[in-house]
Amino acid sequence: MFTERVRLPSGDYCFWTQTSELKDRNAEDQLVDILTDTFFLNPVYIALYPTPDEKERRKEINMRVRNYLRSNEEHSLTLIHENNSDPNGKKVTTIIGHAFMTPKPSIGLKPSEAILSIDPMPMSPKQRTFTEDVWDKIYKDVVEKDPDLMCGYYCVGLVGIATSFRSQGIGEIMLKELLIRKDKKDGRLIRLYTQEPRIASALKNVGFQIIDECKINVTHKNTSFWNFTLKRMPNTPF
Repeated sequence: MFTERVRLPSGDYCFWTQTSELKDRNAEDQLVDILTDTFFLNPVYIALYPTPDEKERRKEINMRVRNYLRSNEEHSLTLIHENNSDPNGKKVTTIIGHAFMTPKPSIGLKPSEAILSIDPMPMSPKQRTFTEDVWDKIYKDVVEKDPDLMCGYYCVGLVGIATSFRSQGIGEIMLKELLIRKDKKDGRLIRLYTQEPRIASALKNVGFQIIDECKINVTHKNTSFWNFTLKRMPNTPF
């Protein structure tokens, strides 16, 4: 099942697998927890899940992430490590990181509609208002007006690294792998969002360009954050 070996900067060897091949429920739970930790303090998720009860908010994000994973697993890659640390000699799978790249055939569904199409969890009035006022507007003002995106593109999402493996360059390794795979089979470009200026700047190293940056006000939380929209043309050199 795990045939593509990857050497990490630490010297450890790990393996790529399609997320759909993770049949072990424990492995799926690990992955969901990693992604929940990754986005728990992300300003978008704080706006979408504004409850002050951190336990309840973690539970809500956990459920949403699990639904997203199951809806996109055929387009997802997971980086894993296997060892024989189990007392009974059974191989133990450790999830290191994850990312998905989903094709968007053409300009069509607004973000609020797309979320509902892949995720059966209903949105609360605050979630719907935030999604429509922010993401639908960015989609209309930026994505729909970019001629390069009109014929379809790929969307990168749910990029997350296990806490103990962060700050080792693994995110860049994972993203490059996704880009290489995509460029080999498809000529469409890639679009992604990030709320981290540091990440937006780092993505330039793998061929992305910032096409929009805007300050987003979250009225129900009385706060704001910056959002960056980036795109990468196919076969752009690293």
